[in-house]
Amino acid sequence: ILEVNDVQDEQILEDFECDVVDEARGIAGSMDGAVLFYGEDDLGKVYQPEKMALEIKTINDFGFRALRYPKVEHIRQASIYATILKYKRICFVYYNKNTSELKIYVVDVDSDYVNNFFSFAESVIALYNKNKRLCRTSDVSMHTELPSKVCQNRTSPRAKDCKFADFCFKHKC
Repeated sequence: ILEVNDVQDEQILEDFECDVVDEARGIAGSMDGAVLFYGEDDLGKVYQPEKMALEIKTINDFGFRALRYPKVEHIRQASIYATILKYKRICFVYYNKNTSELKIYVVDVDSDYVNNFFSFAESVIALYNKNKRLCRTSDVSMHTELPSKVCQNRTSPRAKDCKFADFCFKHKC
């Protein structure tokens, strides 16, 4: 069993409000912090001292009483941030705003979700960059790939505000 004296020289809170930036994938955000977690979580698992991503979630009494595991959407977002910051696990602290009780859960980063998300983000960025190159000029007659027409007629509100509407309605888009 781990003794508190074994980690007394360590900081428990390693960092807070960590900026998360992955320019290549267009991701920017903020993680609540990083923590040196050790001991037992509310799932009954015991951990040796390990630096983990920290996410703090405030929840009402009704949701807190029903909570048995971190919410999937919380795991997904935290997994993205933790991966970017190179953490393997996430420590979730759920705070009951009605009673000040805490539940602490430690989970592994959801690598499958993160890999799928990164792949999707990279494909969106690649498509954006391709379309950006095609649309560098405001002379739309120079564009080789035009999107299909969205507006039903020239007098629709969207078409009235579009600088390409005249071109679009003169040519087959």
